[in-house]
Amino acid sequence: MNRLLFDLRRPLPLTIAALLQASFALACLTLAGCGGDAGSGLISANAPGSVVSDPAGSGLSFIVDYNQSGNASNLRLARVSWGRKVSVFGLDAEGLRVAMNTDFVIGGALTSDSNYLLETNPVTSEEALIIMRDVTDLATGGGYDQFYTLLRSAGETISFITPLAPGQAGVYSQVPRNSTLSVQFDDLLDVSTISHETLRLMVGVPSSIPFEARIFADSNYGDLADPNGDGIASLYSTRVLIDFTVSEIESFATDPPMAINGVGLPQSVDVNQTNVLLRIPSVEAGLVGQNTILRNLSGHSLDAANNGQADFSSPTQDVIRAMRSGGSNTGDQYNGFMPDFTPPVVVGASPARIPIGFSPQPLIDGAPGEFTVPRLVFDSGTCAQTPRPGDVLVQGTVYAEVTSFAAPVDPGDGIAENFTVRLLLYPEAWDGPGGAGPATWVSTAIGPVSYRAAYDPQSDAAKAPCFVQILPQPAGFPAFPAEGIYTDSTAALRFSEPMDPASMTAFDSLTLTRQPAPGPLDPPLPSSSYVVGSVSQTLDLRAFTFRPDLSLAHTLGETESYFLTVVTGETGPTDLAGNPLLEGLPSIEMKVGSTNPGVANGGRVSRFTSPDEEPPVGDVDTGLLPEYGGQHLFDIQKQLIRPRPTVRFIGLADQSQPLAAAMTPFPQGVQTPLSRFGSRMMTVYRYVDFAFALTDNTNHNLDVEGIYWSPAGGQVLSDNYEHFELVMAHCKFTPDEYIDPGSLFPQYQNSGLRHQFANNYVNQSEDPPTVVHPRQLGYNVLPGALQVASNGTKLMPYPLNRDLPPEEHVYWTWRDSSVLARGGNSSNGVPPRQEYVVLNLPTPGNPYYPAGHVGSIGLPLLFEVRCFPDDGAVGANPFDIVLGANSSSRPYFRAFSTGGTNQQGNQIPRNPDTETFANGGFNPGSNGASTYGRDNSFYIGAVDFVVRISRSTSIWFPATDPAAVGGTFGDPIYSDPIMEPSLADQPSGTSIELDFRGAVDISVHSTFVFPTTCAGAPPNPTVHPALESALTLDIYGDHYWDDPAVYCENEWPNHNSNRMNRGIILTDDQTWKSDISVINGSKYYQMRITFINNPISGLGSELSALALSWQE
Repeated sequence: MNRLLFDLRRPLPLTIAALLQASFALACLTLAGCGGDAGSGLISANAPGSVVSDPAGSGLSFIVDYNQSGNASNLRLARVSWGRKVSVFGLDAEGLRVAMNTDFVIGGALTSDSNYLLETNPVTSEEALIIMRDVTDLATGGGYDQFYTLLRSAGETISFITPLAPGQAGVYSQVPRNSTLSVQFDDLLDVSTISHETLRLMVGVPSSIPFEARIFADSNYGDLADPNGDGIASLYSTRVLIDFTVSEIESFATDPPMAINGVGLPQSVDVNQTNVLLRIPSVEAGLVGQNTILRNLSGHSLDAANNGQADFSSPTQDVIRAMRSGGSNTGDQYNGFMPDFTPPVVVGASPARIPIGFSPQPLIDGAPGEFTVPRLVFDSGTCAQTPRPGDVLVQGTVYAEVTSFAAPVDPGDGIAENFTVRLLLYPEAWDGPGGAGPATWVSTAIGPVSYRAAYDPQSDAAKAPCFVQILPQPAGFPAFPAEGIYTDSTAALRFSEPMDPASMTAFDSLTLTRQPAPGPLDPPLPSSSYVVGSVSQTLDLRAFTFRPDLSLAHTLGETESYFLTVVTGETGPTDLAGNPLLEGLPSIEMKVGSTNPGVANGGRVSRFTSPDEEPPVGDVDTGLLPEYGGQHLFDIQKQLIRPRPTVRFIGLADQSQPLAAAMTPFPQGVQTPLSRFGSRMMTVYRYVDFAFALTDNTNHNLDVEGIYWSPAGGQVLSDNYEHFELVMAHCKFTPDEYIDPGSLFPQYQNSGLRHQFANNYVNQSEDPPTVVHPRQLGYNVLPGALQVASNGTKLMPYPLNRDLPPEEHVYWTWRDSSVLARGGNSSNGVPPRQEYVVLNLPTPGNPYYPAGHVGSIGLPLLFEVRCFPDDGAVGANPFDIVLGANSSSRPYFRAFSTGGTNQQGNQIPRNPDTETFANGGFNPGSNGASTYGRDNSFYIGAVDFVVRISRSTSIWFPATDPAAVGGTFGDPIYSDPIMEPSLADQPSGTSIELDFRGAVDISVHSTFVFPTTCAGAPPNPTVHPALESALTLDIYGDHYWDDPAVYCENEWPNHNSNRMNRGIILTDDQTWKSDISVINGSKYYQMRITFINNPISGLGSELSALALSWQE
């Protein structure tokens, strides 16, 4: 364990300490409060609010809290509050700082003014409050009195926690994640009972996860007491501090060392939910491991019945206080952290040494731990620093802060001389037998030192490489710390305070490139110039390391340059509160040693700085040439892409839609599928039935969350089915009710459903039918659930997701662009010809998707109902339908097998599990005559849609060889892609999936020639369009040459699968692969991005960069 010294710049002068000590002795005589009978009563030894000197002789003072001299029969929790933990300084007559108090909690909103100066040490991150008063002025009402008046005022600005329990009505207090909790009691505490066991901090929803915080007595408040009656009074605290963060120095000072935590509490995600709970056990309970509890000096503990909110269900009868932490997604200021107006800076560490014969010497008239350093020699004059206050010397677990300026250091010898320091931390063993306390440093300081200092652009611009730690240590270190690097080198930067990891990215804020970073007016670097890598961070979030995904590309004998850049501005690093970096480093050139073995690799980073960031960039003639197309939204300002927002809407499939309005009404309705004898029924809804457009990708990838039927006659009777199942899939067939004007019969009679149910699925292996409502959930038909749509259509919900909590909802994606199976057999293709007739549009020479080649965006939703026989059911609810045509029952929109009573009066049940064919039913209006199992009944209904999934695809990218201009690797091996933000950093419940395709060759296809009948001279492509513009790709990422339809008359897009991806020789097949290793050996690659939103919170993921690397 190590000893943490008082955080001071200059000690309280001994003359002041002596005067205060004398004042304390006089108070003892006057109040009889320092021994003997003092403390035997129930009143405090000193007046609350008064300032008392520490009798231990430290020269420090504390503020008296109300207390009962440790003799209260019941300890009470007075209040819980939060604030900022600081070290407090006054001034002396010369304006130099005098240390007064440490670990003092002030209000988070307190800022610098004429009375206060709030600052942060850039090296240690320790915060200090300087009160601008002369504490050597001990006159009544003088500087010393004014100092403590101002200090008391600063302490009173802390924010109180509203006393609430989890689930209790009220607004939970928001606590900044990196703040300190102050827990105040009404009596003096037995410090030996203050621990993680007696004050438990829990986090989570519900708050059941222990949180490791620093818990210690507040030495700034309390009173004097002599509980053992030995005549020696000591300070006992009335408050406990719970510090949510743990710095590097604080970690070393604990035994065992606590984990470093620069962030503090986990963030909250809901302003209405508590996620932090303070538990203070009031009863010992050995069976649950509670063998000690918090007590006052007389051994009394809290009484759960008299301390507000308590958990009496706990065996330890905890007194509790619930609150919530700050969060970035809950609208809290400063991203849920403490108010912070100090921008971060880069901090460097230069190697140095204290030479033999120049041991530090105790400072004359200084406090223990203050020294003069006669000489410090830097290993490199290039990186030598002139010591200045706030810099820190580190030797293992010894930390010493510089407290004075040194003479300017000559870079020629790198020697700093005669500056003062004070120890911040030293080994506890120095205070043990044979040790001399802080003075032990005199005999142990000789040797290496890590000298830490903040970057100053005025004096350090030429030595910027010294502020980067490159590992393994370059061959040129220390004189040339960025030369002679190795191909497996990493580069790390340290900052003055914890940084927001989301702002520290490998492709926007901390980048490594093959070319110098461009200036503000220069064109951006090619995406292949960025080195693919990732950024990792230390636990305190102050040090960040760029780690290349692959070894740096290098040719043996050459000295390649790479450029490390810390970006400033909107896309640069920020601290936790959102403050941007004050000063970035100049771009640092890192040179690979020529003797390193050769490495052949490359990579590409899509940074989404614009839709068109890959050469060739579009111009006035070509228009935009984006690298990604599909369902993403581009945020130019934030330079990222995100999915479509989570939107819910109802799609009506009724006679308000053009095609259904052209069908024939059937007012009496049909009974199927709600039958007490059982039924299996399939029906379809086409995209045109909801008035969607075929190629409008805003309505592709729609999830079904609910579905409705419409009762014939508008009335619903109560009914109940114990077993009832709903299934969804894409349908293989696309019914087209177009009437042949010559015969007046449907022209595409065979375009509808087939007799065997299984034949209606488009592909049971690629798109298996999905049970969206399991049979055991049943269906309770309640008339009260009947709804009326905005156009007057009455809708009755099927049971899909109706009685389930949102987190258990089942979703199924229709018009799913990940389904590559084709359908639409025996039809005219898609769009259906009936659409052109009804909308009075000219009929094209060929459909967009020919028969048998219809993609999933054109395939109907195949909706299947499996109603199991149920003697308790009634089956008297008719469904409203319309008929596709008057002249024929074809094409079939419905296929069914439904039980009933036959003409012989026998009841015939139909079990959906055994009905493999559409065997029809029994018509009660015809004395039970059998009915045909398929017809053109179109069910009036509606669907609840939700946008949950969005997909986008890239152009085809070459596996570029950076060593050869315009070259590509012939047999690349691909690494796993890197995303920013990573999946772990995406909002809860969201996800991003990546899939890949590879090609061995891509060339301009011989068929890319315009027809001779095409007027004019349209441009023939010289480069395959799929290499340049995602606008030439469809929602599946496939390329069809549609230019003739653009430039020529009597030409129409034809997305026959035989015309797909001409000129692209795929490595495997047209399918997408989730495992990128499957495309190894591909000279070209294509990526598909699938965004999955959280349908409950409505949040979606985002991408600021997508990177891929490869090696030969």
